[in-house]
Amino acid sequence: MPLYYQSISHPLISMLKRLGYFNIFMLILLGFLIYPWVNFDNPDAYDIAIMVFFAIIVVIHIVRMILFFKYPRRDRDE
Repeated sequence: MPLYYQSISHPLISMLKRLGYFNIFMLILLGFLIYPWVNFDNPDAYDIAIMVFFAIIVVIHIVRMILFFKYPRRDRDE
């Protein structure tokens, strides 16, 4: 159930609104939960956690782009 907003704003803001603020919060929380999991007395654990966190975001955006081009949105007036 995607959230649509009538207000025209910055494309990044509208993308965040479509993605959902709760999903953004859960991604950030997941990134901080991954950090202690990879920290096996490893000084590079924080870098690994950041890379994994951004990799998850990149994968989600790639999947969203593929789905958007495969199933384009239809106008609600139809």
